[in-house]
Amino acid sequence: MTSYDTPTPQCPVKLDLNYFNKQLPESYRDDLQDEYSRMIALLKHKLATLYVKHELKTESAYWIKTLHDFMKLHELTFEDREFFRHIFMEMFLDLNLDMDMRIEAGNILISLLKEKKAKFDMDW
Repeated sequence: MTSYDTPTPQCPVKLDLNYFNKQLPESYRDDLQDEYSRMIALLKHKLATLYVKHELKTESAYWIKTLHDFMKLHELTFEDREFFRHIFMEMFLDLNLDMDMRIEAGNILISLLKEKKAKFDMDW
């Protein structure tokens, strides 16, 4: 992996600890913010790159599954949710996408649209 392929984490956001994260040992809980920033930057980079290159049939299943698991463990910030909403809306509406990947993109999109705390507007 070259240096330009490695995403750099953006300015860190305050991570709210959910039930699962509060059960972690105190020593690991301190590193959770850095892990969140690195992982979300990597997921954004990989999914956006795969979408731009139209390589949605091969490697994207792994990264979609990784994002789904990440969303179960961590609450996404509003900006992260907005970014992934746009990516998965475009994936879902892509006519060249096979049905299995469209179903996966639709399931992620549904879970992203279930906003608990804030209302949002989406540009169609």
